[in-house]
Amino acid sequence: MGVGELSGVAGAIVGVGVVITRPDGAILLGLRHYPGTVPSWCLPGGKLDRGESFETAARRETVEETGIGALDDVTPVAVIVMEDADRVCLIGCVEARVGAATEPGLPEPDKFREWRWFQPDAVPESLFGPTAAVLACRRGQPWAGAHAYPICAGS
Repeated sequence: MGVGELSGVAGAIVGVGVVITRPDGAILLGLRHYPGTVPSWCLPGGKLDRGESFETAARRETVEETGIGALDDVTPVAVIVMEDADRVCLIGCVEARVGAATEPGLPEPDKFREWRWFQPDAVPESLFGPTAAVLACRRGQPWAGAHAYPICAGS
């Protein structure tokens, strides 16, 4: 069973969070606003399609949400397992780079109010839960209710 096929397992959600960095180290976050939810900042990402790899989903979701099609060094670095009473979420933490002049668009204004670059030590506090877990993993810090498993090269 491929990673994307886990989406078909009852109660399991398989997604990807893409940490896109510029040469100055800034990361891209979008202010998501869905009806009935509190606005929060999140990484580009979303659910995997059946049979899709983390890399493919990262590229697809980035284009869909930001319009950025040119990602360099797209690399899965960890899988984060988040559990709550109703389901298990598996989040592939994928890192990618872009050029200094890369600016996101707003192809999904019904989902995002804006995209903005932040230095890693100055990200907003109002983070979407999976984004907070991915960024904590990236810093090597624990996140309540989440467990990170590094992906080794060649595995």
